[in-house]
Amino acid sequence: MEIADQQNHHPDMTVSYHTVTVTIVEHDTGKVGEKCRKLAAAISQAYAA
Repeated sequence: MEIADQQNHHPDMTVSYHTVTVTIVEHDTGKVGEKCRKLAAAISQAYAA
């Protein structure tokens, strides 16, 4: 995902028939941090309907 590459923060993704699930956590802490929030906002903005 280009957005994740730009921010150097890579989510886990699961692709199903009608669904894509993106899980964003800091892998070293297992928690949601500021990098996660920024990535989620960028993804939401890029894919807003």
